Amino acid sequence: MAIREERTISEIDQETGAHPNMISKWKRDLLDNADSAFRNGKSENERDLEKKCTPPPICQHS
Repeated sequence: MAIREERTISEIDQETGAHPNMISKWKRDLLDNADSAFRNGKSENERDLEKKCTPPPICQHS
């Protein structure tokens, strides 16, 4: 609602009881960090951790 600006912050406050400052902060945080939610479903820290924890490939000699 707030992201698409279908309702004002005041209207959302009245409907949900959430403080207008908190609604504004949530909206700002989402807009500032939305790209990380769609980056292969994982944050950079998660991908870095997977690289460190992935076992090396097993060599197979023919």
